[in-house]
Amino acid sequence: MKESKPDWYSSLEEEPFRTRKFSRRMADEIKTAAASPDTKARRFGKFPWKGAGLGFAGLILAAAFLTNDWKTAVDPAEQPAAFESKSASLTYVPLESMPLEKTSLPTGMEKIKSIPLGQNLGKAGSPVVTLYADIKNKELLHAYLSDGKSDYHIGLVSNQGLTALEVKTSHWTGEDNAEIQIDSPIGPGMVIQVVRYNPLNSAWELQNFEQHQSEEIDLDGDGQKELVENHLDWVPPAVHLNRWNADTKQFERAAVDNDAAEMMGLNQENTVTHSYLFQEKDKWLIEFGAGDNFHVFMEYHNGKLQTVDLPDKRSRLADLRNAPK
Repeated sequence: MKESKPDWYSSLEEEPFRTRKFSRRMADEIKTAAASPDTKARRFGKFPWKGAGLGFAGLILAAAFLTNDWKTAVDPAEQPAAFESKSASLTYVPLESMPLEKTSLPTGMEKIKSIPLGQNLGKAGSPVVTLYADIKNKELLHAYLSDGKSDYHIGLVSNQGLTALEVKTSHWTGEDNAEIQIDSPIGPGMVIQVVRYNPLNSAWELQNFEQHQSEEIDLDGDGQKELVENHLDWVPPAVHLNRWNADTKQFERAAVDNDAAEMMGLNQENTVTHSYLFQEKDKWLIEFGAGDNFHVFMEYHNGKLQTVDLPDKRSRLADLRNAPK
C-alpha cells in the first residue's frame, strides 16, 4: 500500500523544500563566475578552493560557505539521539523534451568537425553531427544534426572549444535505438545533452536537463549509471537524480531534499540546508542536513533512499568547507 503524503507535499514539486538567502539567479551568476580548471573536483567534493577564476562573485560564495550565512533555519532540526533506519522512494517529476526544428546548415560560421554516428539509431538512419564555431568567438561551438533527409540545429554545445567536448551514442532509454549524447563543457562544469529519435512522431527531440551540470555515476553498483547533479555551487547545495521512465517515454528528475525531508519527519518550518553527494571507501553516499545540528547519511538504491549508520558521524560537507585552503 502506497504511503499517503502530507497536504503540503505537492507544493514541493514547484518550490524545493528549502529557504534561500540568495536567489537562484544570484546562485547561477555566482556559479558562472566561479569557473576554473578545478571545477569538476570542486563539484564532487575533492577540491582545495583554488583557481584564479573565482573572482568577486566566487568570494561571495566562499564567504557564504565559510560563515554559514545562508543557513538561517526558522526551526532548526535536532540530531536524532540514536540511528534510525528509514527509507523512502524518490518522487520523480517529468522533464519536457524539446523537438529539434528543421533548418539549413550555417553559412556564417566555421565548420570544425563532422562526427558520423553509425547505424545503431534504428529508423533514424545514420545521422551526422557537425560542429560549427562562431566567427567572433571560436570557443563557442554549435552542433547541427543531419539525418540524410533534413538538417537540425541542436544548439550551443561548448564555450570552451573542443576541450572536453564529446559526441557519442548512449542507451539511457534501454530501447533498441541508441541516442546521441553530447557531453558539453558549458559554464563551470559539464552539461549532458541527449538527442533522441522518437519513432512515435518521427521527430528528433532534445533533452538538455535544463542546462544543469551533471555526471554519469553508478550510485548503487547495479551496472546502470544514474545521471547525477551534485550542485555544490548552489546556495544551499543540492542533489538531483535523473532517469528515463520507460512507461511515460520521458526523462524525469527527483530532488533528493524533498523526499529526504519527508522521510526524516521534517516540517515546513525546518530549513533544509544541504544535500551533498560524496564517495567514501568506494561507496557513494548522500549527506542530508537541516540546520547546524542535524545531518544524516543515506545511500541510493534502485529509486529509493535508505539511511545508513556510519561509525564516523561528522559532517562531510563541514569538512569540505573547513578544509585548509
